[in-house]
Amino acid sequence: MAITGPAPDTPTATPASDLSTEEKFLRDDYDRAIQDIRQRVADDAIRFMKCDGSDKAHELGPVMTRAELAKKLAECHNKIRNAATLTNADFLDMSPIDPKKIEEALENPKGYDSPDGWSCWAGHHGGTWYDPDKRKFTDEADWLPPEKEPSKKGPKRLYDFQRVHFTGSNERWGWNQSHPDVPYVWGWDPKPGLDLACFAPHIGFTFTCGDAKAIVWITPAEAFLEMIRPGSPKADGDLPARRRTSCSTKGGIGQWTVS
Repeated sequence: MAITGPAPDTPTATPASDLSTEEKFLRDDYDRAIQDIRQRVADDAIRFMKCDGSDKAHELGPVMTRAELAKKLAECHNKIRNAATLTNADFLDMSPIDPKKIEEALENPKGYDSPDGWSCWAGHHGGTWYDPDKRKFTDEADWLPPEKEPSKKGPKRLYDFQRVHFTGSNERWGWNQSHPDVPYVWGWDPKPGLDLACFAPHIGFTFTCGDAKAIVWITPAEAFLEMIRPGSPKADGDLPARRRTSCSTKGGIGQWTVS
């Protein structure tokens, strides 16, 4: 299955001697990483890097089908995990998710055709990440409102760009991006101390589930199901904080309020 649409728009190249490790990755390897992920999903043969800190960290693990990945993410979303007291489904006050919804999003990929897609995610995210070892991490970020950004290379396009400021993680910045002609969304999340090739690039497949918005994010190392749901209007007309969740194929989960 051929991949169509423009390649992700990454920063303009500068002399190699002036580039940080992150900038070098964005210049030399980012597009390839994104397209590799997209192709594996399209071929129904998803494989993740081991990313175990060994000299074989970038070797690929066993093949997983879209249905198998969907089932794994749904199980993580629907069950109590780690030190959390609620399932992600309960935290969102929703019924358990059907893995078929996730599989369909992977099989018939969609991006965002306007900035409105990112608007529901914008705000201050405050909450907790629970890792598979039952450790709890305070996790805060400001997802800024989306902006139109002109292409730095290739066709003169306007992309919908969202900057993410991780306020609790050494002032780290990431971003998400989309274009109406591209059947997925993509981004960058350089987690401190972790291998950029394993964890930083991510590609997303969007879908809705009732009044909630969802994205299946896939990195070279693992996949995540993220969902966000608006609150119900209060009597005075104010909109209460939204709730967002995340869960991964490795078993971690996150739960946040967004205001």
